[in-house]
Amino acid sequence: MSSHRLFVAIVAISGSLSVQAQDYVATWEGADAKGNLALELDSDGHCSIALHDNANARDTQISCTYWLHGSRIKLRTKGQRGDEGLGEMDLEYVPQSDTVIIHGPIQRVLTRQPGRPIKG
Repeated sequence: MSSHRLFVAIVAISGSLSVQAQDYVATWEGADAKGNLALELDSDGHCSIALHDNANARDTQISCTYWLHGSRIKLRTKGQRGDEGLGEMDLEYVPQSDTVIIHGPIQRVLTRQPGRPIKG
């Protein structure tokens, strides 16, 4: 799967941007014929991306951190600046539909999956 699809996959699993983010891990997912992507956002600023490439039957897991800038979600992996790698992606949370949009040449919409409490 291309790096662009990986970035899209990361966005698909974006976490909760609501007040309840303190109590839950939010997951956003999206899928198409080429594969699927899931993005989990933990309330502590950590995130993870799970990507499956149908063509290669390959799974990829990426750990990251995130922060919010208005309605935008910014991602960073270890050793990257905010404008490199995953940080180049343009992710937007849309509260009216509770979705995450990955903007780019191929726009993708990720839908929120049921939340789960954070064990503390």
